[in-house]
Amino acid sequence: MFPQMRNNIKNIAFFLLIYMIIYMCSCKKGNILSCEEKFLFAEHYNDSSLNKAIDFIDSCIKINPEESELWLKKAQIYYYKGTKHRFPEQQTMSVLSLLKSLDALQYYISKENATFEDIEFLGLLYESIGNIYNNINILRPTIFFYDKAIDQYEIINDKEAIITNLIKMGKQYQNNKIFDIALLYYELAEKEDSISSNLYNKIITNKIIALYESGDYNAADSIFKGRKRTDEEHNFDKHAELGVKYYYERKYEDALSYLIYCFDNGNTQEKTAAAEKLADVYFNLNDLQNELFYTQYLARTISSEIRKTPLRLELEKIYDDYLNQINIDKQVKSSQLNNYQRIALIILSVIIIISLILTWLFRKKYKAKIYAAEKTINKTHETIQTKDQIINDITLKLEKYGKTSLQGRSFEECYTLFTKSIIYKNTKSSLDNISIYIKTVQDYPKLALSNKDLILLTQTINECFPNLSSKLKNTYPSLTISDLRFIYLCMMDFSDVEIAVLLNLTYSATNKRSNKIKNVFNTKEDLNHYIFRYLRETFL
Repeated sequence: MFPQMRNNIKNIAFFLLIYMIIYMCSCKKGNILSCEEKFLFAEHYNDSSLNKAIDFIDSCIKINPEESELWLKKAQIYYYKGTKHRFPEQQTMSVLSLLKSLDALQYYISKENATFEDIEFLGLLYESIGNIYNNINILRPTIFFYDKAIDQYEIINDKEAIITNLIKMGKQYQNNKIFDIALLYYELAEKEDSISSNLYNKIITNKIIALYESGDYNAADSIFKGRKRTDEEHNFDKHAELGVKYYYERKYEDALSYLIYCFDNGNTQEKTAAAEKLADVYFNLNDLQNELFYTQYLARTISSEIRKTPLRLELEKIYDDYLNQINIDKQVKSSQLNNYQRIALIILSVIIIISLILTWLFRKKYKAKIYAAEKTINKTHETIQTKDQIINDITLKLEKYGKTSLQGRSFEECYTLFTKSIIYKNTKSSLDNISIYIKTVQDYPKLALSNKDLILLTQTINECFPNLSSKLKNTYPSLTISDLRFIYLCMMDFSDVEIAVLLNLTYSATNKRSNKIKNVFNTKEDLNHYIFRYLRETFL
């Protein structure tokens, strides 16, 4: 009886072990998919469902703390929660949520090879926090977070985002009457490459206003006369510029309509600046009733701006705590590094001492062998030098030949090299003998390319078609990283349905992206045919 019981217990234990292994293997992916479902559910409902999604992601991370995809999902959920709060009294909660999103995303990036989308998301997080501090006009944290955002946008070479944040930083200094530094940021923005006409006009407008308000009327007039306006220019910027110009030229009746427009349509800082000038304009026009109205508005706004309200105090404390935590983390890492350095130095010292002792002890014993070895080395030294020289000469010739052949390749040779690459073969073979229709696009999630596959695709394109990516970006600045990847798949002659499967998109989203790229290229031709013809005629 007892042997039979022992066998049964062993069998049960064996099956339990198999079950646990299967559960652990499927747990991570299951948690990620469940988090995705809860996040999509929370996007359409109230804060309660969003908090449930957050609780669930935290429980998933407790089970699988090393699963980096869970941290990315946590960053996305907290970002959505932070941007969901729209009212001024919710700004504290918004900043706290965005900082939690920032922590989760930074942890994810530290564990994974960051993609362009990850870096762009990180820049967007910094910019979103900076916008909140900008709205209540707290200078120091606003500049700190915008500067951090620019660091990320520089990595992915997003010129438009860099210029936009430089303008925001300049306006923040301008709102605080620090015009010399504001002008420096506008000049930095103006020196950037590939500036759209809309952003360029915004830079010039703010530059003119800053020069007028700083008292440099001659420079402001010179820029104003030399600029060219476009129909696309932002209406508010146009009114702000003309209102300030006429105000400082003391053409009060001309300035009046422009300043009233700025007061009615501006944000808090812009309304305050307009109210200050309107009060003075009405004083000079001897309109006491309107002068009193704008003077009272200005007094209320400035008093609340100067007064340390609970909201300002809370947000300033959050920023100070954030900086303190950063400094603490740096000190901890530095102390750990110093401890490692001390340990390494001690170990190295012990090894050196032991080596010296052993060398001294065995020097006499091996002196004859060392002498014989030195003679052998001397005899062969000249031969080795000759061989090294021959190898170096051959290497230089091969490198020179390789560079020449790289520059002289035809389009057909480049494309043939591309078709022999690993990513090309693997991607093509993954869709062999599979019939995909518009209605079944979402049925093949396992065929979607991973982040590593997309990075390998970009690297292969850069190797086979040198400078293609940079030329496309320079010629068409509006193309994003996702657009370029779509173009690379078109180069592999995939249909929109196949591309939807490979990028894990809906057919509708794929079709929209295809039409967007056609609009960028200004063509109605089939996108695959157009790209092949375009590459032959333009790039190679």
